[in-house]
Amino acid sequence: MGSSAQGLFANNEETLPLAERARPHSFDEMIPPPGVDAHLLETWKRGKGRPPSLILWGPPGSGKTTLARVLGNTFKAEFHELSAVSVGVKEVREVTKRAESSLAPTILFLDEVHRFNKAQQDVLLPWIEKGTISFIGATTENPTFSLNGALLSRCEVVHLTGFGEETLLDVIDRALSLKGEQLTSEEKGMLLQMAQGDARAALRTLEAFLAQRISGGVSLREFLISRSNIHYDRDGDQHFDSISAFIKSMRAGDTD
Repeated sequence: MGSSAQGLFANNEETLPLAERARPHSFDEMIPPPGVDAHLLETWKRGKGRPPSLILWGPPGSGKTTLARVLGNTFKAEFHELSAVSVGVKEVREVTKRAESSLAPTILFLDEVHRFNKAQQDVLLPWIEKGTISFIGATTENPTFSLNGALLSRCEVVHLTGFGEETLLDVIDRALSLKGEQLTSEEKGMLLQMAQGDARAALRTLEAFLAQRISGGVSLREFLISRSNIHYDRDGDQHFDSISAFIKSMRAGDTD
């Protein structure tokens, strides 16, 4: 299930979601992921040697899957993509078995890696240690809390911080070009505010709005009022950040 490079707009099938159609397939097409060290990025772009083993940590829509796939293309590796939501140890062993007989490097990309329990994570260790696979795990959870120390010691943790407004605007403009559509500067600003750095959410919302605009629907402002994209987790970093901000605001407030 190896990857192959394609242009940014090569797959123009109307049946694909806009976020997938606009996904870059090489570093030349890709907007540099926020949070990735520039020197590290240049090393990856050369695609020399063994693919790196990485833990990609970042909020939804920060480019984790895109970066993993681009690495697979750049290093000319056999690229296997699994989701810890729907697979287990059996599927991982199938990939490692194929990797043992493959002449090309093998990358196993495991999305939502934090969904694997500690015992399941342990299964990956010997294959990474022996170099049978290069492992890339993607997670929205803080890996210090959600992943084994042994797994973290074998992988480099890359913290993707989410797209800034300028970068996300570029993503939106590319998608509009792909669709042959336009938005006003004010409409783009509203979309940026809604997305909160989540490129996938921005493109999904844009696609839904453009579809209803064709049939004479509501304005973008009215459309966004009915939708919410607030990032929050009840037991993770965002929860504690919110509680901390609330406590500090109370502490600094007027007691009367």
